[in-house]
Amino acid sequence: MRFATKRNKSPGAVGLLGNRSGGGSLILAVGRTRLSSPKIRWLGLLTRSASSLLRRLKPEPSRVFPSVLRLLAFPMSEPSAAAAAAPAPASDPSKRKSEEVGTSSEAPSDKRTKTAPTSEASTPSGSASSRGGKSGRRNKRSRGDKREARGRAEEWEARNKEKRKDGDTRRQWGKPEGEDGGEKGPRLPKRKVAVLLGFCGTGYNGMQIQPSQPTKTIEGDFFEALVKAGAVSADNATDSGKVNLQRAARTDAGVHAAGNVISLKMIVSIPDVPDIVAHINTFLPPQIRMWGFVRTQNSFDARISCDSRVYEYLLPSHVFIPPAPWSRLGQRVGVKHAFWEGASASDDKDELMKRKRAWRIEPERLEQLRKVVKAFEGSHNFWAYTVGKEFKDRSSQRYMKDLSVRDPQIIDGNEWISLRFYGQSFMLHQIRKMVFMMVNTVRTSTPAELIPETFGPSRVTVPKAPGLGLLLEQPSFVGYNLRIDEANAKLVELKSEGRGPTEEQEPKPHIDFELYREQIDKFKLEHIYNRIRKEELAGEVFGKWIASIDAYDGTDFDYLGATGTIPASAIVTPGESRKAFRELKQKAAEGEGVPEPADEVESDDEAVDQKKIKSGEMEG
Repeated sequence: MRFATKRNKSPGAVGLLGNRSGGGSLILAVGRTRLSSPKIRWLGLLTRSASSLLRRLKPEPSRVFPSVLRLLAFPMSEPSAAAAAAPAPASDPSKRKSEEVGTSSEAPSDKRTKTAPTSEASTPSGSASSRGGKSGRRNKRSRGDKREARGRAEEWEARNKEKRKDGDTRRQWGKPEGEDGGEKGPRLPKRKVAVLLGFCGTGYNGMQIQPSQPTKTIEGDFFEALVKAGAVSADNATDSGKVNLQRAARTDAGVHAAGNVISLKMIVSIPDVPDIVAHINTFLPPQIRMWGFVRTQNSFDARISCDSRVYEYLLPSHVFIPPAPWSRLGQRVGVKHAFWEGASASDDKDELMKRKRAWRIEPERLEQLRKVVKAFEGSHNFWAYTVGKEFKDRSSQRYMKDLSVRDPQIIDGNEWISLRFYGQSFMLHQIRKMVFMMVNTVRTSTPAELIPETFGPSRVTVPKAPGLGLLLEQPSFVGYNLRIDEANAKLVELKSEGRGPTEEQEPKPHIDFELYREQIDKFKLEHIYNRIRKEELAGEVFGKWIASIDAYDGTDFDYLGATGTIPASAIVTPGESRKAFRELKQKAAEGEGVPEPADEVESDDEAVDQKKIKSGEMEG
């Protein structure tokens, strides 16, 4: 905090230092009034303490803005006759010349006293007209500051009008105003709610709002829709933190969600709006839908109250075809398969892709996949399945409640398999790295015993699967719903005793996506599943991903094979020079991407993804 230095020598006046809200927070100076009563003596002691503090801080008055620090003055009670008759203490000329604060014990010089009018009947004690010389000039400067502040306010108002003409809905300069530029309308009450919504993440840079970066996010569009609909006031339109916005699960760029939960303080009753959910959806694009909302306890936080999350990963079954015998990975693992009989490296790629899409996974290979998936269940150290973690990091320990593989489904001549992940929480890229290990363990006939080895201290390379097939099914709030049941039971007991609950103590409903199951399933089919299939057909995202793995000529994947162990050649030593796997650079939305040649580098994708760790640990 910066301090302003100012003398106040008028009789019976006290200076106060104001804060941003305009309230006095520190006594600065007392005039020539003799401190006789105990209360006034205490005030003088406080003033001298403040003076000593300010002398140590040596403030710079030129750097203080008038809007931040204000010096207020008000008259004190008249001194008693004995106090007025008592001689004033001698003043120190050196103190009168200084610009420091804390002159409550000083007496003004005779010269200064003669310049002031002596008629107290015509002039109030401590008024501007009772001061002479420098005091008058100070008042002129104060009036100049006020004129400057009024000029800035007029400039802000002019800018606000221009912004309103341009249709800018963000918070305007200066104090909040109504749409007509006049006084604010009535303040509508906010309530803590849990908003249930779903979205298709194609074209978005993830879920979480990023106010410091001009990126398109799901929360950014949703928060803007709330402002336009009137569910968030203009006062809070520029900062989602003012309404305590939190999300249950953060998803990365291109990742979809059939169900997610956002907690915030929202205006739930808008005049002339009978259905607020339908009203808000009119301001949202078709790929973002708000299913509904429920009133929650004031302490509810979507991220903290969420006890588990359910993800789904959708992928075509042809990714489980063993590597081609002429590929580098196929030559090393030596797995033979009937699909490659009569085929060669010179075959037409389009015809080869048609054959892959017509292929159907064998029952024994599907059972091997289910066995590998079950090896991930339980509590394990998943430090190899994320970035920026070490084996000793306690945060790498995650609990997978249930992992399953659904029966394949044939859609438009292509077979698709759905992997379901039900876990307490997930780290950055964890699910996509787990999918890589599941797919390549099965297609190379690697025993499932390899999976526990990857939870150990040996550092191995585990690339990511494409983000195209990942979607958040829904977050779970089992613990919160149980607490709500207990709280509601207590409210019923109070009501039976004649002690009716208040509005804030009214029974709260469960957070339940099943109430909107029909809408969610329809949305998943039209905006998520169909989009994933179309993008795969157009860009062959999964086919190019598998091709980049099979073409890699290095030792990072030496753990894939019949042994089911991690050899020394596959263990990555930090700082060593090795031919590391370079992940396929592609845009999942457009289906573009070509594998880059493997070069001599020190690490894989960790340097690229390191900046994402600070933005959250949820799967993306």
